[in-house]
Amino acid sequence: MLTWAAFSVQKPAQFAGKFSTYSTLVRGHTGVTAERKNGLFICARGIACGPIKRRGIEMRSKKVTVDGILFDSKTEADYYVFLRYQEKTGAISNLRCHPRYELIPAITTMQGKRQRAINYILDFDYIRDGKRVAVDVKGWAMEDAQLKRKLFQWKYPTIELQWVAKSLKWGHAGWIDYDDLQTLRRREKRKK
Repeated sequence: MLTWAAFSVQKPAQFAGKFSTYSTLVRGHTGVTAERKNGLFICARGIACGPIKRRGIEMRSKKVTVDGILFDSKTEADYYVFLRYQEKTGAISNLRCHPRYELIPAITTMQGKRQRAINYILDFDYIRDGKRVAVDVKGWAMEDAQLKRKLFQWKYPTIELQWVAKSLKWGHAGWIDYDDLQTLRRREKRKK
């Protein structure tokens, strides 16, 4: 469900006061561009739509720059600092940021239309004990991420893929495997 309201660009606060729940902004519609003002997305023609939410969770990640590299979130930047420390101590080597792995190559259909390749852009990869390890830092995994993970593991069976999440409660040095974190959260929720 997408909540829309036709307010002028100057009155996003009125929109926020009137509507308390927002849903995902639908992309791909012609003429729908958005910019962020006062915590709201202001779309084309002065239509105000709320902040993007996915599965009921509001996405509040802010881009952060560390060592001249732009990261999608502070959590990702923190993990980069953690990996840089490990690289300096010699535990890992050949650290790369935002490596691109092709999952499905570009094709041309029978009608002659060209379709782009499908790539998985991970957050990091490095070499540990002679093996390549690819890392994706997750806050919340969307359905397409699950599919990309399976395709990656099928196409690159020799590369270890890790999904990590930040958890001060359960993680070692603040980091834990994403799937383990989800299991621990489900168990704790059942206990309540």
